Amino acid sequence: LERNPKLTPALRRLILAYENYLDLYPNGEHAKTFIIGEAGYFRDAGDEQTAISLYERVLDRDDLKQSDRAYAFEQIMASCRDIGAFTKQGQWAHKMAVADVGPEKQQAAKDFIFQAGYNRAKAAEDSAVYDEAARAYERLAVRNPDHSQAPIAMLKAAKMWEDAQEMNRAALTYERFYYTYPDYRDESGKGALVALVNAAAIYAEQDDYRHTADAVERILAAAPGHPDRKKYLNNLASIYALLK
Repeated sequence: LERNPKLTPALRRLILAYENYLDLYPNGEHAKTFIIGEAGYFRDAGDEQTAISLYERVLDRDDLKQSDRAYAFEQIMASCRDIGAFTKQGQWAHKMAVADVGPEKQQAAKDFIFQAGYNRAKAAEDSAVYDEAARAYERLAVRNPDHSQAPIAMLKAAKMWEDAQEMNRAALTYERFYYTYPDYRDESGKGALVALVNAAAIYAEQDDYRHTADAVERILAAAPGHPDRKKYLNNLASIYALLK
């Protein structure tokens, strides 16, 4: 208390009064409110570490409403952000995502986790560290398969493998995308089959005829009326002639 000049004498006395009450009546009717209020005063005074400790005390209580628990998690994450403790902020977001805070707050935590991962992947992409970016995007999609942006992350991973000249991994990631998100459509209306087309093109560029033929056969099976059907059939005939 004495180390923080932003705490006025009146606030110090109030906080001491709260602590005296909590010592005497840890489960009293005002205990939860006093701890939350005390944490808020320390946040306002810029003492985020003490505020975090107090909100942790809130979360340890058995008399919390769902809204109280959500508020404590949000305040801890905000304090972590304000002091630059981003790893710790992410750890608290993971805890919040599975805590009893209500579906909306859980989803908000999951969105935060996803966005933080996406930002890390994008930073690697912007720095042209494409293999690291590919792993980060792929990890993001695999760990959050039900997130609305997971398909985009996996497509980004495939593109990053291409940019890293890891063509086989790019093709495999495109194929994985096709089977993981068969109903996907982008903003232009293009479906998941485009990923399989990309995989076939990569295999063809690598003169990997067996995998090219396999991908083309799956394209034709999935889309019998494909506009490039004739070209694909001619390609298959050529490949089979080479492989016989």
